[in-house]
Amino acid sequence: MLFLTGCTAMEVIEPTIGGVQLSIDNDVYHSNEIMHVSSSINILDNLDDVSVRIYGLDNRFDITKKVNLISGENVVEHEYKVPSYNLCSGIKKGIYNVNVEVSYDDKVIVEDSVDVEIR
Repeated sequence: MLFLTGCTAMEVIEPTIGGVQLSIDNDVYHSNEIMHVSSSINILDNLDDVSVRIYGLDNRFDITKKVNLISGENVVEHEYKVPSYNLCSGIKKGIYNVNVEVSYDDKVIVEDSVDVEIR
């Protein structure tokens, strides 16, 4: 993509991210357990100031980290304590999504999600 600004041409380079893979350490979690979430991001060239957002369990958590990515595989890790389950204030037993979005310049470039069961 080429932009002309006055007398100067400026090329905007779109980042080339090969993909993102989200993984968690267990398929099933119980009340108050720690969930370890990993995002594996593959990129062709170095890219600074990238946002990696992990969110889910019906919006019970939402974590964004700013990272600098280097060419190849980059792993961004998060931890989340699963809330207590009860009918009044906690989480209900069931299947939930955990999601990752990788953004650059406020644009989502790649995303992934996994299902997790709360028992």
